[in-house]
Amino acid sequence: MVCPNAYGFELISEWMQALIGLFWPPIVALLQQRDHKLESLIAVGHSDADLLDDNAVELLSEFKIDIDRQLERLQDASKQCLP
Repeated sequence: MVCPNAYGFELISEWMQALIGLFWPPIVALLQQRDHKLESLIAVGHSDADLLDDNAVELLSEFKIDIDRQLERLQDASKQCLP
């Protein structure tokens, strides 16, 4: 599905959607890691109101992007699903 406001940028829109779809599982994991880190920081006394403005709290989660490796993972997973 192409973004309806992507006039003139249809290919970029399709590419971005494919890339997000390809990396959806790691994106979900990153968001979960971020939330866990935020919960941990709040548990040790950081104010949740100021937490996201704190410059010391800069990196909450990370994932190295490797398109070839991600494609291999998907291929391996699809082979396991086939009889």
